[in-house]
Amino acid sequence: MRGLGAAAGLVGLGLFTATASAARPTFWERARDPTAAVEYGLLVELENELELQQRAGHDPEYFQHFARAGVAAIDVTRVRQPKSLRLACDMGAILIEAGVGRDAEAEMLLTHALSSLPSGSLATGAWLELGIARATRADYAGARDAEAAALELALEPGTRARALSLRAASEARLGDLRRAEHDYRAAAAFGGDPVTQALAFFGLGVTLERLGDVPAAHAAFDTGLLVRLPLAHYATDEPLDLPGLDFFPRYERFYLTALVAMSRARHDEEPQTRRSDYEAAVEEWDAYLLAAEPAEPWLEHARRHREFCAGELRKLPDRHRHRKN
Repeated sequence: MRGLGAAAGLVGLGLFTATASAARPTFWERARDPTAAVEYGLLVELENELELQQRAGHDPEYFQHFARAGVAAIDVTRVRQPKSLRLACDMGAILIEAGVGRDAEAEMLLTHALSSLPSGSLATGAWLELGIARATRADYAGARDAEAAALELALEPGTRARALSLRAASEARLGDLRRAEHDYRAAAAFGGDPVTQALAFFGLGVTLERLGDVPAAHAAFDTGLLVRLPLAHYATDEPLDLPGLDFFPRYERFYLTALVAMSRARHDEEPQTRRSDYEAAVEEWDAYLLAAEPAEPWLEHARRHREFCAGELRKLPDRHRHRKN
């Protein structure tokens, strides 16, 4: 479940745009290498799109608009193997965020850049983006290696929390739930921005549920649900409604949102609100059961949870039933 760590847009973009502005090539540099001006122009445009993306309050419509504008800029310039390592990182990030099926190209760009990048925030972000690109093609071992490399470089607590959550998601897909639990707990303890913290608790909740520790899973979800995003900076106060959250496989989103809906229902005081949450959970479990691969180990968990929700719905008054005076 890669989204629990991450949202790619919340991991890599801030690291790339935080670096110092690139120097404009001189007249003589442009004369010696005509591609220098093209690369510089593309770098400026991509970093502008990345910055606009950050300022958009993570609004889904604007998020996609700016990412795909960056892809269009890449295609117009026909830059494929930039000499600038920073441009290679920006191109890789944009191609991943846009979700246009060019993750292999992004992985090639990032791998090339990382072969020469010195330690620092740019390399940290590149490793994290590389992990996401690898997870897209179900290379979870490769993704974990990339996230471990990012952790070796990350200094800022928020960045370390994101890297830990991403690594935890890879570990969970590899079947190492105890290591995933450890990393999710460490990520949640770092705090950092509210999105990363909420997602770390949600990831921990799913992991504990799969380990069979349901009371601890409930506690993790309850803590995650208490986290609210400041609307001055985000388009919504719900972390799971933000764009840029990556789930690998994609149907893992349904598993998480179903468990979150069940957690909400546990605390609903109004019967109709509880009904709405359990109905939402049933819909998410149905979506998971329909989309999941037959070999997925958590199908039986999903069936049991769906049956529980259906049973709770049978106990509640019908939505259209009105009280008699």
